[in-house]
Amino acid sequence: MTLNAVSFNIRYKSDKNGHSIAERAPRIESITDAFGADIIGFQEYTPAWEAEIASRYGGEYGIFVKYRDDETDVEASPILWRLDRFELVGTEHFWLSDTPEVKSRGWDRESTCYRMCVCAVLRERKTGVEFAFLNTHFGFGTDCRQKSAQLLTERAEKYKSMPVIIVGDFNMTPDEPAYAVMTSHFTDVNAVTARETRGTYHGYDPNRVRGEHIDYVFVSEEVTPVSYRIADETFDGKFPSDHYGICVTLRV
Repeated sequence: MTLNAVSFNIRYKSDKNGHSIAERAPRIESITDAFGADIIGFQEYTPAWEAEIASRYGGEYGIFVKYRDDETDVEASPILWRLDRFELVGTEHFWLSDTPEVKSRGWDRESTCYRMCVCAVLRERKTGVEFAFLNTHFGFGTDCRQKSAQLLTERAEKYKSMPVIIVGDFNMTPDEPAYAVMTSHFTDVNAVTARETRGTYHGYDPNRVRGEHIDYVFVSEEVTPVSYRIADETFDGKFPSDHYGICVTLRV
Protein backbone atom coordinates (compact mmCIF):
# COMPACT_ATOMS: atom_id res chain seq x y z
CA MET A 1 0.00 0.00 0.00
CA THR A 2 1.01 3.63 -0.50
CA LEU A 3 0.38 6.24 2.18
CA ASN A 4 0.98 9.94 2.69
CA ALA A 5 2.40 10.85 6.09
CA VAL A 6 2.97 14.27 7.66
CA SER A 7 5.11 15.38 10.58
CA PHE A 8 4.46 18.92 11.81
CA ASN A 9 5.56 20.83 14.90
CA ILE A 10 2.60 23.18 15.21
CA ARG A 11 3.97 25.53 17.93
CA TYR A 12 2.35 25.20 21.33
CA LYS A 13 1.00 28.73 21.75
CA SER A 14 -0.26 31.81 19.94
CA ASP A 15 2.27 34.33 18.67
CA LYS A 16 1.98 37.93 17.48
CA ASN A 17 1.84 39.40 14.00
CA GLY A 18 -0.64 37.03 12.40
CA HIS A 19 0.62 33.87 14.05
CA SER A 20 -1.99 33.07 16.67
CA ILE A 21 -3.29 29.50 16.89
CA ALA A 22 -6.63 30.58 15.38
CA GLU A 23 -4.82 32.14 12.42
CA ARG A 24 -2.33 29.33 11.91
CA ALA A 25 -4.72 26.37 12.23
CA PRO A 26 -6.38 26.81 8.80
CA ARG A 27 -2.93 27.10 7.20
CA ILE A 28 -1.89 23.77 8.67
CA GLU A 29 -5.18 22.22 7.57
CA SER A 30 -4.66 23.58 4.06
CA ILE A 31 -1.28 21.83 3.82
CA THR A 32 -2.46 18.46 5.14
CA ASP A 33 -5.60 18.56 2.98
CA ALA A 34 -3.73 19.46 -0.20
CA PHE A 35 -1.28 16.63 0.43
CA GLY A 36 -4.02 14.13 1.14
CA ALA A 37 -2.53 13.13 4.46
CA ASP A 38 -3.43 9.58 5.52
CA ILE A 39 -1.61 9.83 8.84
CA ILE A 40 -0.26 12.82 10.76
CA GLY A 41 2.12 13.28 13.66
CA PHE A 42 1.84 16.70 15.31
CA GLN A 43 4.25 17.98 17.94
CA GLU A 44 3.66 20.71 20.56
CA TYR A 45 -0.07 20.00 20.75
CA THR A 46 -1.55 21.63 23.87
CA PRO A 47 -5.06 22.17 25.29
CA ALA A 48 -5.08 25.47 23.39
CA TRP A 49 -5.07 23.42 20.18
CA GLU A 50 -7.78 20.91 21.12
CA ALA A 51 -10.80 22.76 19.72
CA GLU A 52 -9.06 23.66 16.46
CA ILE A 53 -7.82 20.12 15.78
CA ALA A 54 -11.18 18.59 16.73
CA SER A 55 -13.14 20.93 14.45
CA ARG A 56 -10.81 20.49 11.49
CA TYR A 57 -9.90 16.80 11.73
CA GLY A 58 -12.60 15.22 13.87
CA GLY A 59 -14.89 12.85 12.02
CA GLU A 60 -12.39 12.13 9.26
CA TYR A 61 -9.46 11.25 11.50
CA GLY A 62 -9.03 9.26 14.65
CA ILE A 63 -6.64 10.75 17.19
CA PHE A 64 -4.45 9.34 19.94
CA VAL A 65 -3.33 11.95 22.45
CA LYS A 66 -1.31 11.33 25.59
CA TYR A 67 -0.12 14.41 27.44
CA ARG A 68 3.39 14.01 28.79
CA ASP A 69 2.32 15.70 32.03
CA ASP A 70 -1.12 16.59 33.39
CA GLU A 71 -0.10 19.55 35.54
CA THR A 72 2.74 21.86 34.54
CA ASP A 73 4.03 20.54 31.19
CA VAL A 74 0.76 19.80 29.42
CA GLU A 75 1.93 19.07 25.89
CA ALA A 76 1.61 16.11 23.52
CA SER A 77 2.68 14.64 20.19
CA PRO A 78 -0.60 13.16 18.93
CA ILE A 79 -1.13 10.74 16.05
CA LEU A 80 -4.03 11.20 13.62
CA TRP A 81 -5.17 8.65 11.02
CA ARG A 82 -7.90 8.49 8.39
CA LEU A 83 -10.80 6.54 9.84
CA ASP A 84 -12.07 5.43 6.44
CA ARG A 85 -8.75 3.79 5.64
CA PHE A 86 -7.29 2.51 8.90
CA GLU A 87 -8.48 0.93 12.11
CA LEU A 88 -6.63 1.27 15.39
CA VAL A 89 -5.12 -1.97 16.69
CA GLY A 90 -3.32 -0.64 19.77
CA THR A 91 -1.39 2.23 21.35
CA GLU A 92 1.64 2.69 23.55
CA HIS A 93 3.41 5.61 25.19
CA PHE A 94 6.64 5.93 27.14
CA TRP A 95 8.73 8.73 28.57
CA LEU A 96 12.24 9.38 27.29
CA SER A 97 13.95 8.78 30.59
CA ASP A 98 15.61 6.14 32.76
CA THR A 99 12.11 5.11 33.90
CA PRO A 100 10.08 5.14 30.67
CA GLU A 101 7.04 3.37 32.13
CA VAL A 102 6.26 6.14 34.61
CA LYS A 103 5.89 9.89 34.19
CA SER A 104 9.39 11.20 34.57
CA ARG A 105 11.76 13.87 33.37
CA GLY A 106 14.60 12.54 31.31
CA TRP A 107 17.98 13.77 30.21
CA ASP A 108 17.04 17.25 28.98
CA ARG A 109 19.67 19.68 30.24
CA GLU A 110 18.21 22.91 28.88
CA SER A 111 14.61 22.67 30.03
CA THR A 112 12.42 21.00 32.63
CA CYS A 113 10.11 19.47 30.02
CA TYR A 114 9.01 15.88 30.13
CA ARG A 115 9.79 14.09 26.86
CA MET A 116 7.72 11.28 25.42
CA CYS A 117 7.17 8.95 22.47
CA VAL A 118 3.73 7.66 21.46
CA CYS A 119 2.88 4.81 19.12
CA ALA A 120 -0.22 3.66 17.27
CA VAL A 121 -0.45 0.31 15.53
CA LEU A 122 -2.81 0.65 12.58
CA ARG A 123 -4.37 -1.82 10.16
CA GLU A 124 -5.38 -0.84 6.64
CA ARG A 125 -8.98 -1.90 6.21
CA LYS A 126 -8.61 -2.92 2.56
CA THR A 127 -5.48 -5.09 2.75
CA GLY A 128 -5.21 -5.97 6.44
CA VAL A 129 -1.60 -4.70 6.47
CA GLU A 130 -0.51 -3.58 9.94
CA PHE A 131 2.21 -1.06 10.72
CA ALA A 132 3.52 0.92 13.69
CA PHE A 133 3.60 4.71 13.62
CA LEU A 134 5.66 6.46 16.31
CA ASN A 135 5.74 10.19 17.06
CA THR A 136 8.19 11.94 19.35
CA HIS A 137 9.79 15.22 20.39
CA PHE A 138 13.37 14.99 21.66
CA GLY A 139 14.87 17.38 24.18
CA PHE A 140 17.97 19.55 24.21
CA GLY A 141 21.60 18.58 24.65
CA THR A 142 23.70 16.09 22.70
CA ASP A 143 23.69 13.51 25.48
CA CYS A 144 19.93 13.87 25.96
CA ARG A 145 19.21 13.23 22.30
CA GLN A 146 21.60 10.33 22.04
CA LYS A 147 20.04 8.57 25.02
CA SER A 148 16.56 9.31 23.67
CA ALA A 149 17.49 7.79 20.31
CA GLN A 150 18.93 4.71 21.97
CA LEU A 151 15.79 4.20 24.05
CA LEU A 152 13.47 4.79 21.11
CA THR A 153 15.27 2.29 18.88
CA GLU A 154 15.28 -0.28 21.68
CA ARG A 155 11.56 0.14 22.29
CA ALA A 156 10.83 -0.04 18.57
CA GLU A 157 12.23 -3.58 18.53
CA LYS A 158 8.86 -4.86 19.73
CA TYR A 159 7.41 -3.85 16.35
CA LYS A 160 10.08 -5.53 14.22
CA SER A 161 7.48 -7.98 12.86
CA MET A 162 5.80 -5.12 10.98
CA PRO A 163 6.73 -1.97 9.06
CA VAL A 164 7.71 0.93 11.32
CA ILE A 165 7.45 4.68 10.66
CA ILE A 166 8.91 7.18 13.12
CA VAL A 167 8.29 10.93 12.86
CA GLY A 168 8.99 13.91 15.02
CA ASP A 169 10.91 16.97 16.04
CA PHE A 170 14.22 15.42 17.04
CA ASN A 171 16.03 18.71 17.80
CA MET A 172 19.11 17.16 16.19
CA THR A 173 21.08 17.88 13.04
CA PRO A 174 22.43 15.11 10.78
CA ASP A 175 25.96 15.44 12.17
CA GLU A 176 24.95 14.44 15.71
CA PRO A 177 25.45 11.09 17.48
CA ALA A 178 21.67 10.75 17.94
CA TYR A 179 21.17 10.86 14.17
CA ALA A 180 23.79 8.11 13.80
CA VAL A 181 21.88 6.01 16.32
CA MET A 182 18.61 6.47 14.44
CA THR A 183 20.10 5.74 11.03
CA SER A 184 21.86 2.61 12.30
CA HIS A 185 18.37 1.12 12.72
CA PHE A 186 16.16 3.12 10.35
CA THR A 187 16.34 5.00 7.05
CA ASP A 188 16.01 8.78 6.94
CA VAL A 189 13.45 9.29 4.16
CA ASN A 190 14.97 12.62 3.15
CA ALA A 191 18.46 11.12 2.81
CA VAL A 192 17.35 8.66 0.14
CA THR A 193 14.88 10.88 -1.74
CA ALA A 194 14.99 14.71 -1.82
CA ARG A 195 18.29 15.09 0.06
CA GLU A 196 16.98 18.42 1.30
CA THR A 197 19.54 20.50 3.22
CA ARG A 198 17.32 23.43 4.18
CA GLY A 199 16.38 23.85 7.81
CA THR A 200 12.97 22.76 9.04
CA TYR A 201 12.93 25.26 11.91
CA HIS A 202 12.73 28.92 10.90
CA GLY A 203 11.22 30.80 13.84
CA TYR A 204 8.93 32.79 11.49
CA ASP A 205 11.95 34.15 9.61
CA PRO A 206 12.31 32.78 6.05
CA ASN A 207 15.83 34.22 5.87
CA ARG A 208 16.93 32.65 9.13
CA VAL A 209 20.67 32.02 8.86
CA ARG A 210 20.61 29.26 11.42
CA GLY A 211 17.82 27.30 9.80
CA GLU A 212 18.11 23.93 11.48
CA HIS A 213 17.18 20.63 9.85
CA ILE A 214 15.72 18.98 12.95
CA ASP A 215 12.45 17.34 11.84
CA TYR A 216 12.56 13.84 10.34
CA VAL A 217 10.73 10.79 9.11
CA PHE A 218 12.52 7.48 9.65
CA VAL A 219 11.36 4.10 8.34
CA SER A 220 12.25 0.45 8.75
CA GLU A 221 13.53 -1.69 5.89
CA GLU A 222 10.01 -2.93 5.09
CA VAL A 223 9.04 0.60 4.05
CA THR A 224 10.08 2.11 0.70
CA PRO A 225 10.48 5.91 0.65
CA VAL A 226 8.85 7.39 -2.47
CA SER A 227 9.04 11.14 -1.95
CA TYR A 228 9.83 13.84 0.60
CA ARG A 229 8.92 17.52 0.68
CA ILE A 230 9.41 20.37 3.10
CA ALA A 231 6.03 22.11 3.32
CA ASP A 232 7.33 25.67 3.08
CA GLU A 233 4.08 27.35 2.05
CA THR A 234 3.25 30.78 3.41
CA PHE A 235 -0.14 32.48 3.39
CA ASP A 236 -0.05 36.19 2.61
CA GLY A 237 3.44 36.18 4.03
CA LYS A 238 2.40 34.37 7.22
CA PHE A 239 3.48 30.91 8.38
CA PRO A 240 1.55 27.86 9.62
CA SER A 241 4.12 27.40 12.42
CA ASP A 242 7.68 28.23 13.43
CA HIS A 243 8.64 24.91 11.82
CA TYR A 244 8.01 23.73 8.29
CA GLY A 245 5.99 20.56 7.99
CA ILE A 246 7.38 17.40 6.41
CA CYS A 247 5.28 15.55 3.80
CA VAL A 248 6.36 12.08 2.69
CA THR A 249 4.90 9.38 0.50
CA LEU A 250 5.78 5.82 1.49
CA ARG A 251 5.14 2.38 0.13
CA VAL A 252 4.46 -0.23 2.81
